[in-house]
Amino acid sequence: MRKVWRIVRLLNRPWYLKYFLLSAATWTYLVNIGLLSHQSLDSSRDTPLNPAENLYFLPKNDSLDAVFAPLEKYREMVDCPAIAEGNVESIRRAKRWRFDDSFVWESIYPSYDRSGINQRAPFVQFRCETIKSMFSFAERPLSREEALYPLAYGMLLYHNSVQILYLLSAIYQPQNQFCIAIDSKASMAFKREMKIIASCFPNIHIIYVPPISWCGYSVTKGVLACLDSLTKLKAEWNYYQYLSGTDLPLKTNLEMVRIFKALNGSFNSGISDFPGYRIRTQTRWAPLPLFKSSLSATFTRASATYFFSHRKTAELVVYLSKTECSDESLWTTLAGNPEYLQVPGGFNARLFRKKLLAIFDTLEYYRGRTRFGLYRPEKYYISRFQTWFTDRRPCYGKLVQLSCVYGLRDLPGLLARPELVAHKFYMDYQTATFFCVYEAVRRRTLDPNREFNAKEYGMLPGPRMMRGEQLEDMDVPSPSAFDFF
Repeated sequence: MRKVWRIVRLLNRPWYLKYFLLSAATWTYLVNIGLLSHQSLDSSRDTPLNPAENLYFLPKNDSLDAVFAPLEKYREMVDCPAIAEGNVESIRRAKRWRFDDSFVWESIYPSYDRSGINQRAPFVQFRCETIKSMFSFAERPLSREEALYPLAYGMLLYHNSVQILYLLSAIYQPQNQFCIAIDSKASMAFKREMKIIASCFPNIHIIYVPPISWCGYSVTKGVLACLDSLTKLKAEWNYYQYLSGTDLPLKTNLEMVRIFKALNGSFNSGISDFPGYRIRTQTRWAPLPLFKSSLSATFTRASATYFFSHRKTAELVVYLSKTECSDESLWTTLAGNPEYLQVPGGFNARLFRKKLLAIFDTLEYYRGRTRFGLYRPEKYYISRFQTWFTDRRPCYGKLVQLSCVYGLRDLPGLLARPELVAHKFYMDYQTATFFCVYEAVRRRTLDPNREFNAKEYGMLPGPRMMRGEQLEDMDVPSPSAFDFF
């Protein structure tokens, strides 16, 4: 019996991922000088999903009862439809609702089991079954269409595992791939909790990255580490998205699949001028013309693979290490310079920017602000919805680091936005906002509109250029702000 338990402990031992050199020769020197390093994903967990071997199922909406039942007084105090209609009393009552997340890890990881992570099979199985049932994780693809079009997500995290569990449960399907880069200075409790989560899902992969600082080059390193790991997986995936731990999806997985198909291989990222003040020290000329964008972007696996095979990418990464908020200068600089890099799905950012400036502050610009809907984009950039302090649209929550933490009065607008995800939500600030958006998306997941098509997204400039149309001959809608994303 002792030998049996020894084998069980061996099979369930903690796995720690080791740092390795990037395979592309042009990236080797980045590792050597310490600008880029990360850990490989566990190949034993990289098992491609065979759609033919899976039964598809569509749970009823009552499967969400397990998710919301533990939320004390949520149903009594939070009326999401009334809040979405702007009912003042409903908003006032929902503001008083408080979310106590202590039940989550007490249920998954009881106090009697906290002297260390117990790796005996019965305990591991209990934790995983609790996570899957408590958050209603999909255990099979919800449709053949989704199974045949897997997606990939990269995340950079350091705290709040409960919010991450809700986020993951909203986007999770077994055919998708998830890379989570964990800040090495995160608490031991957070690392332990994320390790437990990853142990339950073969397609959730964890790597550990050096300490992360806001707007620091470490963000760029962490994001690239995850992306490089995802490109090396044997499992297939089609489009990549970066997610923050404070994001929430505005679209279901099926809706995203159809939107990505409509994007037709195009690269979707924000486009703005690079602020010269972000170059911190005198240095040589940049290897590519620089542009500002958001870290949140969507692009294909072919684009990602191309990045890691080209010398110019490595040169840019080294250069950006000397700039402020380097992560905001990465994607569009790579994808928007066709004279230097022929990125699959890329575009001419200089010409794009010229088109944006031509329409800014015109009558068409202001009229365009009202022409949007849940599946009708109002601007070219649809990867993320974020409200900045410079935007004309109001923030009814609060501003943190110059962008909006959404509140309850933002809910009507959020539920109508055409973007893929929204940023940002804090679970300790007007928490009902988070759960109303979360519930709306999850209910659409379980009761999908099979007739939904993403033709409006196919009319954006990116997919039109992929069909051979010239950017010079089309309008580029962007009614948000001078930064245009």
